[in-house]
Amino acid sequence: MFLVHVRLRPHPLGALLPESVAALMAAADPTATAGGSTTGPTDPITAGGIGRVEHVSLHPRAESGPVIGVYVHARDPAAAEWVAVDAWHRAVAREPALNAWKLMAEPPLMRPDHDV
Repeated sequence: MFLVHVRLRPHPLGALLPESVAALMAAADPTATAGGSTTGPTDPITAGGIGRVEHVSLHPRAESGPVIGVYVHARDPAAAEWVAVDAWHRAVAREPALNAWKLMAEPPLMRPDHDV
């Protein structure tokens, strides 16, 4: 399991990230094809079995902007990052008002199931 921090730019009007984001992202299915996201890479990891979101934790008041902690079961770090970012894009697709929060640079990755 990997922990991916999805960092967002603050809302332009200062609004807090809604708590519904956690449920929307947790329900995201990276293997879905009907109406699915086209934001991921076109290599074989986008085929079935890339990974799945286990849990989502919101930190809407982080100093630099909202942070979303996404726990992902995936085979490798690249797949975990792809699943987490794809879950964000799927949440935005279901709730277009979320588009006001923009993704920052690539998300940092942690392995909560390994000692540091």
